[in-house]
Amino acid sequence: IPSNVADAVEKAVEEAVEDIQAAPKRVAATVEKVVEETVEDVLELPRKILPEVEPPKKKPVPPQQPPPPPKTDPPVKAKVSKSAPPKIPKVEIPKVEIPKVEIPKVAMPKIEIPKVELPKPDPAAQAAAEARRQEQLAVVEKRRQEQAEAAARRKQQQAAAAEQRRLEQEAKREAAEAKKREKAAAAEAKRREQEEAKARRAAEAAAATKKQEEEEAKKTKEAAELQKALEQQQARLEAAEKRQRAAEAAAQAKAEAAEKRRLAEEERKTRMA
Repeated sequence: IPSNVADAVEKAVEEAVEDIQAAPKRVAATVEKVVEETVEDVLELPRKILPEVEPPKKKPVPPQQPPPPPKTDPPVKAKVSKSAPPKIPKVEIPKVEIPKVEIPKVAMPKIEIPKVELPKPDPAAQAAAEARRQEQLAVVEKRRQEQAEAAARRKQQQAAAAEQRRLEQEAKREAAEAKKREKAAAAEAKRREQEEAKARRAAEAAAATKKQEEEEAKKTKEAAELQKALEQQQARLEAAEKRQRAAEAAAQAKAEAAEKRRLAEEERKTRMA
């Protein structure tokens, strides 16, 4: 069948092109891995070739004490011998040449596509193929229309569901706002009631205070009037007492005068007799 042959040839060509395009990457990865291993081996060479050199140990220098000064001779400076520092041997590190790694160039092979001779087309077969193609196109178109209608229905259903959710959310929000307004109105009413009760209690307290002040003022006035009446009565009693004492004193003086006159009259009569 010509179409199958063409598809097979095209598939084989695509696979060959993919293999050719992937070949340089595989070669480059292999070369990079080899270069890394070679560099690691070269860096390890000095450690393998050179022996471990220990630094020379320094000899401990004992502490020197100065000699005691002589009694008669002048002081002599003691010569302190200084030991020469130890010589450290020089170690020559051999130079290691890192070999150059040449990456081989990969030549892209030429692909020759074999020529396929297609048979001459048959009019009846072409007509049948065209009819089948038209039928397939009709089926595909019908399927596309069905998918479009199903997508439109799904979209409409999603829109309806979204609208329903929006309406529900709007109703919930309105209910929440109404509940919030009711709560605020109840709080406002309670606040006003509390303020009115507070004002009423304040008015009652003020009235009670005023009444108490009036009662206290009345009691004070009554007490003052009673005190004044008592003082007036006391003054009247004292005045009456004073008048009574004066009358008693006058009566006593009058009686004494009458007694004196009687005695004088009796004395006079006695003298005359």
